[in-house]
Amino acid sequence: MGNTDVLVKEALRGARDEGASVEIIRLSDLYIQECNGCMACMLKDAPCRLQDDRNWLYERLDAAGGLVVGAPSYHGWVPGIFGTIQFRTTGYRQFSMFAPDQGTVKKAVTLSAAGGVAIAGNVIPALNVFVHRLGFEPLASFIAGSQGPGEVLLPEREAIIGEVNRLGRDLVIDSRGEADRLSPGVHKLRTWDWSSHGHAEEKLSTVEDACPFCYGQGVVNYSWFHTNPLPPGEVECAFCHYSRGRVEMVDGCVRFNLRKKPDEDILRDWEWRKSVWHRESGVLFQERKPEFLERRAAYGRFEPEWAAPPGREANRPSLVFDQ
Repeated sequence: MGNTDVLVKEALRGARDEGASVEIIRLSDLYIQECNGCMACMLKDAPCRLQDDRNWLYERLDAAGGLVVGAPSYHGWVPGIFGTIQFRTTGYRQFSMFAPDQGTVKKAVTLSAAGGVAIAGNVIPALNVFVHRLGFEPLASFIAGSQGPGEVLLPEREAIIGEVNRLGRDLVIDSRGEADRLSPGVHKLRTWDWSSHGHAEEKLSTVEDACPFCYGQGVVNYSWFHTNPLPPGEVECAFCHYSRGRVEMVDGCVRFNLRKKPDEDILRDWEWRKSVWHRESGVLFQERKPEFLERRAAYGRFEPEWAAPPGREANRPSLVFDQ
């Protein structure tokens, strides 16, 4: 019943009122193991060998027509469970949405509650990359600037509840292809900032110059997939690298004018990463496996004491050098 819980439930209420059936999953209820980096999913297209609730979660996502994801901003970042799940999505269907035969792409709305909008700038792109890895495309994002538990429900912050409810409706409306009924809040990052000046409605605003895919507000001047410098003046989104633009000065302000890359370019970059970066690494390991194992053995013989809190055994990894 904290701020994020209220936001998610209000969005689901909007979706339900628009005719959808809804359910809620708390990620903290799931047993999700950490990825152990075996790379079997990437190098061999093999299913993940870890046995936990990940496949159950995938089944629910595959059955869903849309997704609402909420997370509080903890020190400018999302809770750790999001990373644990995202690290296990390698080899899933995250890039299938860019394939020409994909058909209708399922959408997601991402929400965050933060003590200050300025310190939540990394949370929304993190959530949008997260939902993308789960096979959904971000439709809209919203940050509710509220500090104490439940403050989003204060009467003077009714604009927050109205905005979130409408985004839940938009999720269902978009799935029906009724573009003319969508609210002005879609395809944007919107915020309600308690610290801004003006009346309650004036605290609701749209973030300009955000990435049109993940709504990130950071840029870099190199292409992540090919590690090549971009032409002078060009930048890419630092979070997803799915958009590109040019640095310009407009009325004394720096503008990036980011535009989403064509789907075929994004899909090509992903295939390049999978076939060149990961697959070639696997070939290299197999070719030079004896050398790897010989050099690694020295670290197996180096045995410092494994420390753990009183009454608990250290999670000491098993040392295997012949596989």
